[in-house]
Amino acid sequence: MYKVLLADDEMLDLEGLERLIPWRELDMEVVASVSNGHEALSWIADNTIDILVSDIKMPHMSGLELSKRALELIPGLKTAFVSGYEDFHYAKQALGLGAFGYVLKPVNDNELIDVLRRIRDTLDAEVKQERLNEAFEDSLPFVRQEKLLQWLANKNNFEAVLPYLDELNTSAEGAEFAVAVLEWDSVLHNFNAGIAHVHSAPQPAKELLLQLCRESGLILLCEASDQRIAVLVPTAVSRSALANIVLMVEKRTAYTITIGLGDSVVAPDIPASFEKALHCLTYKLIVGKNRLISGNDTKPELLESTQDLDLLLSRMFVAVSSYDLVSIDDELNRLVMIVKQLGNRMTVHNFTVHILSRLDNYLTTLNENMQSILGIRFQDYDILYAFETVDDIQSWLRRRLFEISEMLLLKKQKKNRKLIQEIETYVEKNLGDNITLRDAANTFSFSPNYLGHLFKEETGENFSDYVIRRRMEAAKTMLQDPKIKVFEIAHRLGYKNLTYFSRQFRDKFGMTPNEYRRTT
Repeated sequence: MYKVLLADDEMLDLEGLERLIPWRELDMEVVASVSNGHEALSWIADNTIDILVSDIKMPHMSGLELSKRALELIPGLKTAFVSGYEDFHYAKQALGLGAFGYVLKPVNDNELIDVLRRIRDTLDAEVKQERLNEAFEDSLPFVRQEKLLQWLANKNNFEAVLPYLDELNTSAEGAEFAVAVLEWDSVLHNFNAGIAHVHSAPQPAKELLLQLCRESGLILLCEASDQRIAVLVPTAVSRSALANIVLMVEKRTAYTITIGLGDSVVAPDIPASFEKALHCLTYKLIVGKNRLISGNDTKPELLESTQDLDLLLSRMFVAVSSYDLVSIDDELNRLVMIVKQLGNRMTVHNFTVHILSRLDNYLTTLNENMQSILGIRFQDYDILYAFETVDDIQSWLRRRLFEISEMLLLKKQKKNRKLIQEIETYVEKNLGDNITLRDAANTFSFSPNYLGHLFKEETGENFSDYVIRRRMEAAKTMLQDPKIKVFEIAHRLGYKNLTYFSRQFRDKFGMTPNEYRRTT
């Protein structure tokens, strides 16, 4: 609602104005009613109003004087006068001050309402125009941004962007600039789970980056995207200044940036330098992020020779199945050296997917697969496209390979533990028989050598030593019953030679069976 101030030295007239006019219907609100000009001016000095309705002739300060001084405080103030004097001189002065109406007393309500409606309509139009002006002012940066982006992308219509380049002081004859594109690096979120998210840096970090650019003599060209800004680099600005910006952003924020730097050009060729800067940024995948990348960095040297890929992968997969983490890391490092020679983002990602597919095929030979071990399906490989560098991919692969290797080990241990328990149960049931490793191997369908190696690896003792130990422990228990003769115990445990039984018991416990019985 528009705010109205009423001023009249006649209290009855003042009350009538306040009560009889439908202010709310006019979208107006009477915020104050005063009886003289000084009081009205004092109120205006401390408060904002939109409309002043005043008597023209008041003691000490006329309504005309009040209006003149009020307009100095509120230039857009709208005024309507009421007066009991039918004097054209007053009306002429009132209209000269921009008054919307001059209504004679006694006030005709309809006449005053018509004046107030015209004031309201004028205020509505002014508010609408002000909003349009604000919207236009706000849109100017976007218009400039769009024009420059179109020029950088299409490399034509140089004349259309000349006014904007002139604003940047780039039109000096012979002046050269390189375009640098500053890109916020992705934030790897919950990296151990292999989830990558690209977060736009918060406003304070962006403002710091712009400040660093200004302090280094860079000229803001435009925002190339939410993650990138393009700047002009005058020839006087060194590469070390750009590298220092990278360093300061990392030091003073929780984020990092990578800068792609194009070649030095004159103003009409700025789009070509911009294209080169973007091309440099594609090599972030290969050379890494949080750094300056120029043309010198986009041609990584090829290795003199590369190992056979199948042999390399085979060694890495064997290391995975045998829980050899050091070898996994070594082979992965060699693999990444090959990957970094590919030089193309899509090729790198496709090659990595190929490695994962080969790994999944290898796991099937172990009756496993990526989904059964890690819950990773083929469509989940899209996570690779979220990583910005080969180093990120390597870290993700290393984590996954280590997890797979550990899971295989745990499953193997669990499987072996179950087998060992079954063998131990078999031994317990057959202590009275002449148990041999070959008998156990035949029972469980393994070769004697493999079963003997597995048993020793899992329990720490040879199969035959385990059988002897369990027989001696069983003998020790039976010797505590005086009703069972020593020769009977030996027979029950599969010994046909009592002397041999006694010797093994003494070797195990340091005393003969009879000596042990006397101690219990």
